[in-house]
Amino acid sequence: MKRGFFFSIDSFLALMLFTLILVFIYSFFLNMGSLQQQYYFSEDLFDVLNNVEISELDNDYYKSIDQLNYVIDYNMTIMEQAVTFKINETNKENATLLLSDIIGNLTGQYGVGVDIESLIFERGGNATNIVVRQRIVSGEESL
Repeated sequence: MKRGFFFSIDSFLALMLFTLILVFIYSFFLNMGSLQQQYYFSEDLFDVLNNVEISELDNDYYKSIDQLNYVIDYNMTIMEQAVTFKINETNKENATLLLSDIIGNLTGQYGVGVDIESLIFERGGNATNIVVRQRIVSGEESL
């Protein structure tokens, strides 16, 4: 009789532990948010940076274009110009200035960072979820 009671309690505790683990796993997936909106935001931002040329921007709104007027190629896209600044040793800070002026004016709940060989621009800190987007962009190295 004592042996049966011991095995019954043992199986009851194992069943409770199994149920508790399933509840924890289920509650974890309920609390996990979807990254779909962040993915679309990052995709749209990338499309803008890769498709909009410097000549299409309003110089009155983006003050860095006036400051960098003598080094900007107006036929390049924003990202091509930033890459060109980054790969030329003397213009690394110009890439940060250009991207901070364009991306920094975005309002929203998301932090944004741009990494071209190293982090050159970041807005917002402490990320809960990170969405990483990657594209190949070419630039021109001056000799």
